[in-house]
Amino acid sequence: MLKEIKTVFQIAIKTCLIVCLLFGSYQYLNRVFYNREVYRGETLHSLPENSLDVLVLGSSHAQYSFVPSFFYQETGLYSLVLGSACQPLEVSYEMLKEALKTQDPSVVILEVFTAMPLHYGCLADSCYVLAEYQMTGEEKYNTIGYLPEEKRSQYLNDFFTYHNDWKTMEDIDRLLPRNALKKYGLVTGDFGYVYQAADLPPVNWWYPLDNGDVEAVPLEEKDLDSLNKIYDLCQKEGINLYLYKTAIDGFDEENNAYLNGVWEWAKERNIPYTDFCTEADDMDYALCIQSDSAHAFINGAGLITQVLAERVQVSDSKHTEVPELTERYTANGNGYTMEYLAYEFNPYRILKRLASASGMIMIRYNSGEYFDDRLAEYLSKVIGKEFDPDSDLYLLMNEGRIIAESSEPFKETESGHTIEFTADDILFDGESTGCKGSFSIAYSYDSRFPVAHSFQISGNVWEIGYDYYTKQE
Repeated sequence: MLKEIKTVFQIAIKTCLIVCLLFGSYQYLNRVFYNREVYRGETLHSLPENSLDVLVLGSSHAQYSFVPSFFYQETGLYSLVLGSACQPLEVSYEMLKEALKTQDPSVVILEVFTAMPLHYGCLADSCYVLAEYQMTGEEKYNTIGYLPEEKRSQYLNDFFTYHNDWKTMEDIDRLLPRNALKKYGLVTGDFGYVYQAADLPPVNWWYPLDNGDVEAVPLEEKDLDSLNKIYDLCQKEGINLYLYKTAIDGFDEENNAYLNGVWEWAKERNIPYTDFCTEADDMDYALCIQSDSAHAFINGAGLITQVLAERVQVSDSKHTEVPELTERYTANGNGYTMEYLAYEFNPYRILKRLASASGMIMIRYNSGEYFDDRLAEYLSKVIGKEFDPDSDLYLLMNEGRIIAESSEPFKETESGHTIEFTADDILFDGESTGCKGSFSIAYSYDSRFPVAHSFQISGNVWEIGYDYYTKQE
């Protein structure tokens, strides 16, 4: 009897060892053979726990329109866009659950493009596939479950699809433990923002169609169900919900009616929102200038982010400073400020962006012309003190502080570069930045050659050499 028990015990032990060996091998090989061409939400999964203040969900309209580093420079709060192509609202719900595994944001900002019929033009299997790669566990499999039944199996586990990659694998080091089991540090990238440059001067431009007072229609059942789930989960977790819709072309009465259906749903629950479609004209957000008619350019994204930063109420009591994150948000924002300035010619918007940036700022002003009071107010915020339009000003700032200033031209060395102010130009390492007129401002970050703007300050306050956003002949 004892011998039989011993035999059974040995069999059980050996079976367990074999199972453990197979499972361990399977888990190890999963780290080697997988789809390396997709984004797997590394930024979210590498962030310190409970470091996010704001989470942005939605389709590519969210990814192109919200710049987390600008939001940080405006508010001092950390945000992330957890978006994906044509993200259906049911996927937004799964994304929210995925984020809440490691994060405890104060606010969720939801972009609602896919509640409108327009989204059927981009709806495809990829809307679920690209999203599920960013998720883990139940949320991943729930999202895969939205795919047609015949396609689900190929996404349940990458190993089954890519296990034969060893035949074409050029980098055999992938198989080694030091690479397969490698742990990566903080992955920040662009915090989910997708950059797009403007194409200026525009061939044509217009504002979104104003459909007037369109009556709201009931939302599709699956969209209403998803919105309710998102709202209920936010309520349960003590998270404030905010909705928005970017300005787009093709915004006809039918889509307007569905969007108004979203706003009616929001009003019933006291959820604040911003409808950039109806506000585009008033805020001067033009298609083909701030947007390609669907997705925002960097200058449009900067404007949208700025508006949301002013309107979204976020309590900073839960904010925890993470030096590495602060450094990355700051650097990212300063770098994108250069891109923003390259495509923005509105003096007020330029100065408002510079007031939040901390790169190298060079200002040259010759008094004499009438100086617009509003412009003076904005400039005062940039330099951190009251601007006197009755005196000439040559001023150099870096990292948010004044390095040198005078009422006379001067030369200064800063961050390894020579900046020389003359009566009619600003030279960067001996090269003209192209300034003209009586008021110029230039901006540089990370040793890049400055982006310079010269403004007409009397009459029509605007960029010299441009008629609105069109270059003059």
